[in-house]
Amino acid sequence: MNSANPSWIVADSCWHSTRNLLASWPPASGPDAHLLRLEPIDWRNAMARGIRPWNWGIHGKEITPQVRLIEAELPPGWMKSYPRLGQWPLARACRKWQKVEIPAGSKTSLWITYPYYLALADQLRPDGLIYYNLDDYTLYWPSKAEEVRAWEAHAVARADWTVCVAAERARHLRIAFPDRAERILHIPHGAPEATIPIEPFLKAGPAPVELAHIPRPWLGYLGGLEDRVDWPLVRKIAEAFPDASVVLVGPRPNLDGPEPWRVEAQAAMAKNNVYAPGSVPQERIGDVYASFDVNLTPYDVSHAFNIVCSPTKLMDAMGCGRPMVATDLPECRIYEGLYQVGRDHDDFLSKLGHVIEAGFRDGQEGARWLYAREHAAPVILDKLYRLSLCGDANSARRVLAPEAPIG
Repeated sequence: MNSANPSWIVADSCWHSTRNLLASWPPASGPDAHLLRLEPIDWRNAMARGIRPWNWGIHGKEITPQVRLIEAELPPGWMKSYPRLGQWPLARACRKWQKVEIPAGSKTSLWITYPYYLALADQLRPDGLIYYNLDDYTLYWPSKAEEVRAWEAHAVARADWTVCVAAERARHLRIAFPDRAERILHIPHGAPEATIPIEPFLKAGPAPVELAHIPRPWLGYLGGLEDRVDWPLVRKIAEAFPDASVVLVGPRPNLDGPEPWRVEAQAAMAKNNVYAPGSVPQERIGDVYASFDVNLTPYDVSHAFNIVCSPTKLMDAMGCGRPMVATDLPECRIYEGLYQVGRDHDDFLSKLGHVIEAGFRDGQEGARWLYAREHAAPVILDKLYRLSLCGDANSARRVLAPEAPIG
């Protein structure tokens, strides 16, 4: 098997957004390139998923002739506490894949989504290293925040490029590491191909079976139902528009407990026009977004995680063309003109009201659909692949030039 195009190892592809990005592999600029996706979890998560101990280990399977997936169940502490030892099984699997799939002399780039995967880079010694930053990881592990920052400093220093899906994260890292600022880039999520229909929905699409019992019209949110949601705003939406149904699609939350967000969530969910029907499979989120009369992103603008995140729903919902009203987060502001962004609760409700009064239209349906097509996941994947071949900031700018307004 001969491949002139550099191949990728991605550690890891456990997030839906990363899987969506890689779903169209190979990239247009690397038609012969191979991809190895790593998806490790620890034993505790394996048990939670129903994977029994006698099935734990390293498992490889072919997704396509050019894409292989390695799933692994590893001991607790494999990533952070004992990274070199814990990631040794992954390194062994990667070397085996390289020996079988990649011709001698061909180049391989390692994409790491957590800075702790530097331990894997030390063992593999790839030709290229990209730090693909999805979040502020100190918020994942606050008790290890200083350790995370130290690992991240090494990752930014060693990586050929640091790619942030959120503009605010890119800004923070450029301030923290000014000598690497030119190599810290903002490249947002792409729109998953499956969420882009053949034409935009000028009115709400068919009702998914899980939602069919809910009265129309629908003001809909799809995502986690936890402390990141601005629950007082959700309650105000329900009160301001009593003839509409506020539909919250996502895992049903546990609202037992004294935390303020749980109390606020209980008050919002108690409204008779608020519905929480549960989750839908990831492969059907496009149908859900298209079925909403108006999409909502009612995130709490004071939540530390929200401030530095890139909400996947911004691009997941783009292709269907339906209107969206979002709260005033840094990443949401980037899409003003395509979406409505409320500066505060009153402004949010006002802008939502205008969309409703206009017959659930805002005149940007076609523009959103076209934007999604131009920024679909395969397009972003190809830009990232071409970026991995760039040696300097000027060549990177040429690759990313069409992304400049948001890049």
